[in-house]
Amino acid sequence: MFASFIQKSCMLGLLAFTCLTPGSSLLAQKMTPLEKVELKQARKRAKKATRAIRKCFKQCKIPKRDLYKIALFIETELPKRVAAENRYYYSRVKTRLARTIELDPRTNKVFIHLKQHGLKKLGRGACKKVTYSILYSTTHPKKVAYSLANRPNENEAQATLDLKDGKRLYKVISVLTDSRNQGSNKFSFVSKYYEMGDFANFLNKKRQSLKFKDKFRFCRDIMIGIQSMHSKSYAHRDLGLKNFFVEKRRGKVRLVVADFGRAVKDGYTNEKGAQGGYSLCAPEGLDYNSLQGDDYLRTDIFALGCTFYKILYNTKPVWINLDQIKDTNVPVKTRQEHYIHALEQYRKKRGRELNQLCDQSKRFCQARLEKIILKMIHPDPLLRPTAAQVCQMLKDMH
Repeated sequence: MFASFIQKSCMLGLLAFTCLTPGSSLLAQKMTPLEKVELKQARKRAKKATRAIRKCFKQCKIPKRDLYKIALFIETELPKRVAAENRYYYSRVKTRLARTIELDPRTNKVFIHLKQHGLKKLGRGACKKVTYSILYSTTHPKKVAYSLANRPNENEAQATLDLKDGKRLYKVISVLTDSRNQGSNKFSFVSKYYEMGDFANFLNKKRQSLKFKDKFRFCRDIMIGIQSMHSKSYAHRDLGLKNFFVEKRRGKVRLVVADFGRAVKDGYTNEKGAQGGYSLCAPEGLDYNSLQGDDYLRTDIFALGCTFYKILYNTKPVWINLDQIKDTNVPVKTRQEHYIHALEQYRKKRGRELNQLCDQSKRFCQARLEKIILKMIHPDPLLRPTAAQVCQMLKDMH
């Protein structure tokens, strides 16, 4: 499909752009009738795309004439350049257009990267920056998120491809290689734009108005997403609230699991740490050099137990003593022993309290969810439930 598009468009590229400038009528007169018809159609598509993009993203900060030039380039010049140069990334310097353009050769989708030309960035992590892009279309363009890494991230790229379209995982549109540098191991990602933002920000704004049924739905959404990963032997390893995105579906607020930058498959990783921070770290995660294979799946479950507690009570888990856990002056084994002791004491005491509450309450209640959390934070990783088992427990509650 794209090859035929290239053949039709190659002869239009130079003509289209020279016809935008004064004194170009002479060149236009040399065009064949077929070329004139095709150029006219390309201009129509470019105008249509310009209107659609301005309607889709009113604050894109691109003047109408500049946006039209970009659309005309995509309709005419881009296929010719791709065929001749075998590259897919065209910067403003290369094209003298207002914004950078990139083609995904796997899907033939074209993106206009807005970056930070008068626009705020969507987010920033330790190793990446997220900005706006536009998925080009003459009829239904979309505002999307563009994530650009500042270090090699081939593992994230592979995980993103393997997990694409997984249930309750964020929607990835394209994984893009750096065609400017042959053999590059840096990848960028285009994903759905989640207008409601990340879950941490959402909780800060809406916490007071949330009911238990909302919190339960959030926990279940997250668990389904993690089960999608674990079923393919991937552990997430960075389950902070900022790595869940919020969307509205059928009138309800729902969550998706995002950011696979620390994801590992089958436990193989050169990166340190069971989780992105100590606040979600399981006891065995303090000695991260000992972790292997399914250990990372189990540390994910522990981290989710901590996350669910935060969602329920708007506070860090009471069993976490960060000062003690992070004190590197104390041997790892000693810190683990103190941590496990604190967990056992809390689980024993809270378990008795919850048993009394559950005897008097319904199946669908906060006490029963907290009993599941107690199982997820078991000090012995082998006694924690799997993601599939937690999903079933949550399903049985509802």
